[in-house]
Formats: sequence, C-alpha cells, structure tokens
Amino acid sequence: MLNGLLLGLAGAGALLVSLSALRWLRWLRRVERSGVTMAPLPPAAGLMGHAPQIAGRRFHRTLLQWERSLGPIFMLKAFTARFVVVTDPRLVQQLLRGGDEVDKSLVTYSALNPLISDKGHPSVFTASSRSPLWRLVRKGTALGFSSRCLRASFPDIQAVCGELLAQLQAAGPDTVLYMSELLSRGTLDLIGRVGIQANLQAVQAFRPDGVAQGTQGDEMYRTLQLCVKEADLRWTDPLRPLQLWKQEVRDGNAQYRRFQAIMKRLLADIRARGPPAEEDGSICAHLLRVRGEDGQPLPDDRVLPELATFISAGMDTTAHTMAFTLYLIARHPDVDSKLCAELEAAGLLATPQAPQPRQVAWEDLSRLPYLTAVVKESMRMLPVGANGSALEAKRDMQLGPYAIPAGTLLWLCMFVVHNSPRYWQDPGSFRPERFLDPGAEHVQPELAAANEQGLPYAAPCAAAQDGTAGRAAGRGGGAAQPLRFFPFSQGPRDCIGQSLARVNITATLATLLGRYRFHLAPEAEGPGGMQDVLGLTLHPEGGLPMRAVPRVAQQA
Repeated sequence: MLNGLLLGLAGAGALLVSLSALRWLRWLRRVERSGVTMAPLPPAAGLMGHAPQIAGRRFHRTLLQWERSLGPIFMLKAFTARFVVVTDPRLVQQLLRGGDEVDKSLVTYSALNPLISDKGHPSVFTASSRSPLWRLVRKGTALGFSSRCLRASFPDIQAVCGELLAQLQAAGPDTVLYMSELLSRGTLDLIGRVGIQANLQAVQAFRPDGVAQGTQGDEMYRTLQLCVKEADLRWTDPLRPLQLWKQEVRDGNAQYRRFQAIMKRLLADIRARGPPAEEDGSICAHLLRVRGEDGQPLPDDRVLPELATFISAGMDTTAHTMAFTLYLIARHPDVDSKLCAELEAAGLLATPQAPQPRQVAWEDLSRLPYLTAVVKESMRMLPVGANGSALEAKRDMQLGPYAIPAGTLLWLCMFVVHNSPRYWQDPGSFRPERFLDPGAEHVQPELAAANEQGLPYAAPCAAAQDGTAGRAAGRGGGAAQPLRFFPFSQGPRDCIGQSLARVNITATLATLLGRYRFHLAPEAEGPGGMQDVLGLTLHPEGGLPMRAVPRVAQQA
C-alpha cells in the first residue's frame, strides 16, 4: 500500500522538491531540538531515495531484510518525503490502540474513495477515526457480525460450501482450477447471502476456462477484479487519474463507474424490499438502521460507500487466506495427514467406510483446533493484510528512542512483525503446532535468549516501561504481552468483519479438505513456483493453479 504512495511521490517529486525540502528541513530542526537520534535509513539511491528498491511487488520481503539489519524502527524516503516503519509489537500496539497521538493516514487511504463512491465519500475503512459518521457506522454495523447473527446465517454458509463442492466435482481430478478465483467467488456469494440477502450465483458462473457467464454475480466479480487492478496501479502512481490521454486510464475510470452502477442497482433492489424487518439480522439491515447525527437514516450516497467497501474488502482478503492455506497444506503432506485425523474424528472426512461425510455444523467450528492452528500459521506467514496500517502523527510524539514530529507517516508493517526472527522462532517454517500453545499470539520475552539467529530482542518502548502498553493490552482482552500476531489488525480500527471471515474460512476449508486433497499444478510447485505478491492485499500471483483429487473415488 505505502510502496505505491512512495513511488507516486517519487513521480511527482520534481514538481514539489522545493516545498518538500523546506518541510524536511523544519522536520530535521525539530528532531535536533529534541536531542534524540533520527531513526536509521537503509542505503538509498540518491534523490530517488528508496523508491527503486520497493518498486517491485515483493517489497514486503525487502522490508523484512531491512528490519533484520536496522531494527524495529527505521525510515524510508522518496525525494524529500519520509516514512517511519515500525515493527516492534509493543510500539505497534501502542499506536493502534492509542489515543489522540495518531489517526489513520487519510492521504494514503483516501485513494480508495473514488472506487467506492462516485462523489468521493469515505467509508468506515477510509474515514478518520475522528469522524462522527465513522463511529456511528462502526457501532451500528458491528451488530451484524455478532455470533447470534452469524449462527442464524450459517445455513447460507453451508449452501455456498455445497456450491463449491459441486464445482470441484464437475471439474474432475484432472482439471486445473485457479483456486483464488473459485474461492473469491465463493466469498462473494457468501457476502451476498449473509450480508445483503441476495443470491449472486458467482460460484455457479465459474468456468475453469474463464468464459464469462453474464450473471449478476459473474459481472460483479469480473468488474471488481478489474477495479482492484486499477486501484493497485493508482497506489503506484497517484497522478494516474490525471493521465486521461492514456486509454488504459480511461478504461480504469469506466470500470470504476461500472462497479458503482452495480452497487447502485444492488442498493435499489435492497430499498425496494422496504425497511428491514425487526428480525432481519443481516449486515445490510444493520447499516440501513444507522442514524446520522441529525437522527435520520443515512442517504444513499453515504450507504453506497459502506456497501461497496463491505463487498470489495471482504471478498479477496478471505479468499486469498484460504488459497494460501491450501497452498501450504499441499506443500506439507504431514500437515494434511494431521488434518485428516482431526476431520475423521469429527465425522467430516470422506473415507472408504464413510464416503459421504456429514455437513459441517456450527458446533464444529470450535472443535477443530488443529485446523484453526493451520489457518493461523498460514495467516502468520502470508497475511493478506501484509501492508498493515498507515497512520499519521497528529502531534509531536516519542516513539521508542526517537522523536516523531507531527505530520509524520507511520507504517506499521504486519508482514514483518509476523515473520521477524525477533519475535518468532524459526519463522520461515510452516509449523501450525506453535498455535496450539496458549498465548502463542503474544510476544514471548524468552526469545531474547533463545533466538537462533542471535538478533537482539526489541527493547521495550517508553510506553511498555511505564506500564501503558500493558494496560492497553488489558483493555483488548487481558493479555500481559502485546500481540505479535494480529492478521485482522487490533484496537478500535481492527477488521470489523473478522468474525465472519473466521467462520467462512473454517467452514469452507473443513468442507473442502474433508472431501478433497489439493495438489499444486506443475507451474506452482517448487520453492519459486508460487510467488506471493503485494498490491492492495497479499495474494498468490497467477491465481494458484491446483487440482482437486477426491479422497474417495467415485463420489456421488
């Protein structure tokens, strides 16, 4: 995410060097007056700074290399713009759960507003934490993700799982399927059923050959994928929307308009049903019940960005998590064997004695600890929210040993925290068992002595020394140590849809893995076969081609 902002600033830098240089000099003077040392920088390429080094789509791994040599706080620059990268879990928690020192970086996230709203309105994802509307929408829609509402919607989740199974059976064991696409379609259908009570039929329109089917769900899926690609390009080049002499830019604008038109039609259908019934616990029903500061229901131009965000943000993130999990399981047959044992004990595995296992039930979700650990380890190694969070310091602040002036952008990189040997033993190995230990999500201080690489454990920040971080952790659930694993972020801006994502992931994987063994296609095999690349989310490049082989032949 921020790599695009860096590169965009590099592209526009020639026009802004004078103004930015003055700002940078003022920044340096304020740091010097504070009497502390500026955070270290990796070797840079002259005026371009670090822009060339993070131009690729695997820059998250470059950040991890820099963190190993520079420590948990370092700086990046593009021309005269500066960004402070923060990976110490104590500091990350302090910032994400903090008070008025920081806020979401609107200069970063507002780039998504033209996609979700033709008027450029923000949503619960892109708005400032100081926005009254953000607080109202966040509080009002959170009810739709409650355990009670999700349990009531579980038959819809079961129905989507059944449609995915039908596609695998129709394809057969010799057909190469692009699992990222199939799983994204499944998540879109689930969002449609659970969120807006609409059967979009995106899974039913899936074809391995990629032929368009023309259904509502197929149109929505394909349009949204094109919009995501365009949004990725705009992260890289913020001046791209102005380059209207390029046909590809005009095509991108057309896709944005097409997606917004689809959202308007969808909202019109929802409005045509009338006010949501009292017993309607869908997420959209809770959104329509939200009242603004004037006490009136939200107008359509404020509902639409929320609806578009819910659909677009929830689709690929959940699907890519499942795709990465299938990839890692395929690479580790021993993990697959342990999963089979757990699923068989629960009656969810196809065997010669029971070729048709029962359907996954709500109660199963909390009774599959090894599957839960496998998913967590996948989200640790390959978190789809790898970029983490971009914040802006709203006032001068102290961050560990460094003074951070107001206006500084802070990049809290989730991928680095999840994969740093400072906080994990043998982080490059896929070891689901680590999450069977109580408290595995939290920082383990003993790693200071046990670290095999000999890296120093990050020193406690000032907040941790005076007890502030510990109290913040207690408010988040009573943990004595800050989180080193937070795939859905943390604090008041954590992922509002994480409960739905967890239910979807567990139910879908238990269903698919109980009946099929997934094999990587030749082009995805080997250490370099599948590349994790970063755009708006971390995702498998090429869509993850796999074959689904029935665990028991001749399934009905």
